[in-house]
Amino acid sequence: MNSELLSDAVQLFETGKKEDDNSVGEKGVGLTFSIFQSDFAEIDSFDGTEKSRLVVKNARKWSKSTTDESLDLPIDTDTEIKKRGTTVILGQLMAGDLFNLTFK
Repeated sequence: MNSELLSDAVQLFETGKKEDDNSVGEKGVGLTFSIFQSDFAEIDSFDGTEKSRLVVKNARKWSKSTTDESLDLPIDTDTEIKKRGTTVILGQLMAGDLFNLTFK
């Protein structure tokens, strides 16, 4: 995905499901949710034309805080990504009930 799509994809309450404005995701287990359940996230993406990298630190701590400051979500387009596709690395993930979901 290009830098604009990546930026949109990691915003709170954002959805890629443009056909249905009321749909934010299935069971809330998406990219943004995962980022804000971790304290380290790195996303590398290359759509064949544009390379994008996002590194987010302390997102979970930020989401639990009472600060009025926004979380920095910097996108770098000057990266050395060589393969087309998207890679997501999450660190210090607080899974909670994430893996206890059922499809009943």
